[in-house]
Amino acid sequence: MKISQYFILITICLMLVGCAGIPDAPVPTPGVNNKPIALEDRRATEATMEKWNEWKFGLFIHWGPWSQTEIGAIWKIVKSDTPTEREQRFELYKTFDPVNFDPQEWAQVAKDAGMKYMVFTTKHHDGFCNFETAATDFKITNPDCPHSKSANPDITGELVQAFRAEGMGIGHYYSHIDWHHPEGGSFSIRHWDYDKTKIDTDPDAWRTFANFEITQVKELMTQYGEVDIMWFDIRWPGTSRNKGGIHHRIDHPVIRQDVIDMVTMMRDINPKLIINDRGVDVYGDFATPEQKIPEIAPEGFWETNMTVSDPNRRKSGGFWYKGPDALYKSQEELLRVMAEVFSKGGNFLLNVGPQPDGKIPAGEVEALRKIGEWLEVNGEAVYGSKRSPLEKVPEWGFITQKNNTLYLYVFEWPEGGGDITLNIKNKIVSSRLLGSDISVTVQPSEDGLSIALPIEKVHPIVLVVAVELDGPAIEVTP
Repeated sequence: MKISQYFILITICLMLVGCAGIPDAPVPTPGVNNKPIALEDRRATEATMEKWNEWKFGLFIHWGPWSQTEIGAIWKIVKSDTPTEREQRFELYKTFDPVNFDPQEWAQVAKDAGMKYMVFTTKHHDGFCNFETAATDFKITNPDCPHSKSANPDITGELVQAFRAEGMGIGHYYSHIDWHHPEGGSFSIRHWDYDKTKIDTDPDAWRTFANFEITQVKELMTQYGEVDIMWFDIRWPGTSRNKGGIHHRIDHPVIRQDVIDMVTMMRDINPKLIINDRGVDVYGDFATPEQKIPEIAPEGFWETNMTVSDPNRRKSGGFWYKGPDALYKSQEELLRVMAEVFSKGGNFLLNVGPQPDGKIPAGEVEALRKIGEWLEVNGEAVYGSKRSPLEKVPEWGFITQKNNTLYLYVFEWPEGGGDITLNIKNKIVSSRLLGSDISVTVQPSEDGLSIALPIEKVHPIVLVVAVELDGPAIEVTP
């Protein structure tokens, strides 16, 4: 062996001995460096919620065997139906055969309307499941249901696939109450067997019902790929409404723990999941006012859900199909609602109630089409926008903003053209009328800025003026 080779061999041996003396990296101690993250800190991230908020406009769908009744409000089952009528309601699935159901058509209607996500009723209060589930036979794939004979009977799966193909967000609606489950009635508000004490007097019954929901929620979280939204409705017993700003706060310790376990399971399966506020205590991500716009916008993220249809001549409200004589909100009413919701920073979830044959009613399709046409021109003022920076709501309409640009939704257009006032002190970088090359003049005034509008109205209901400021809006105060 050469001397040089000898010294190289000695050096390698010394290095190996030195490495053997280096201690292993310390193993993290559970509960110290890698302690579990508290559930209240596992909500959807700010970035996830901002993305959802940028979508702004979504489609809500109430559909299933109840659609055959042409009664918009399913609450009739527990509020006024006779025992015989109730029994008939729970047999409706045996005649549910939507031969004209085309999920791609629904997705196209939503896309043409400018919608960015959908929420579908996988299970409503009657307990019927529009999805494949191992937890009950009261489902769309039951052989007694005519639709089970179709090529793809899992309605939820078909809709998820169709809407996802159009690049839209996916949401599952699921009711916490169940009027059909053998143990569900006792724990379902307004059910004829409702007994708020039974959770303590018969804990096994509660455990059966709670496990049923947890099982089904897990199915919904795992059978259809990664969904974006879990949209719960109503609440379990042992809860209170609107306490401390939470839609449904849970007071009973057993129920609260079950909710914690269920939400934890959901977050484990899909950390990006967005969960609404109903029946999940403080662990939801957004508030859900229904059929109304809050006078004062909720803090944080929120969404108003509302129907296209109004009560029909039989005075039936609710979210379901109301029959051929249903009435529908006008384009002006819907655009005003949208503008106010967006100006307050919310999302708008607009509901349709398809017919029992699977077609969305023509009146609802037409309403959505008109909204889509307006958004085609004015979407810049909607998608990705934030709530108005001004405390005072202008007399002429509403405001949204992006960075230093304000979007003025002008409903009250001065007859024959004229001036409207914008109560800010800023200087104007630019101003333009969306969808038009007509110029808009802006001048300082005593009340802030005076905007001279032309005679011509590009849209008969509402036009949008984009005003770029020299910085963040500074409101004129009295």
